[in-house]
Amino acid sequence: MQAARQLAELAAESDDSDLVDQALAALEANLVADSYDDRILEGMERVLRAKGDWRAVADVLGQRAANSEQVASLSWDLERIDLLISAVGDRGAALAAARAAQTRHPDDSGLAEVIEDLEREGPVRTPVAPG
Repeated sequence: MQAARQLAELAAESDDSDLVDQALAALEANLVADSYDDRILEGMERVLRAKGDWRAVADVLGQRAANSEQVASLSWDLERIDLLISAVGDRGAALAAARAAQTRHPDDSGLAEVIEDLEREGPVRTPVAPG
């Protein structure tokens, strides 16, 4: 586990695609053993961001949100929705992510607005995490 995290740190700073692929493989192997270890997910997120794989980053943020406490969960959910809209350009995936986030945060009015915007095909109000 420690070796995989160290490899992820190197890969996140590297342009070497082989090193990035090795780091992702090591992290994914560790994730199979413990899908709730946020340190593994954090390492994957860093490597995927460095690689520019925004859909995969959004998937990892969804996993982190599903596994975490309310405050961190909302922040990751909102970032995931924003990435799916702005970096990936997939409104359908963003809508699905917003609906999943709303099940975790039913009282968040910002999510309801984002869902409404995504359903009507207009511009989307950018979700903002609370203070």
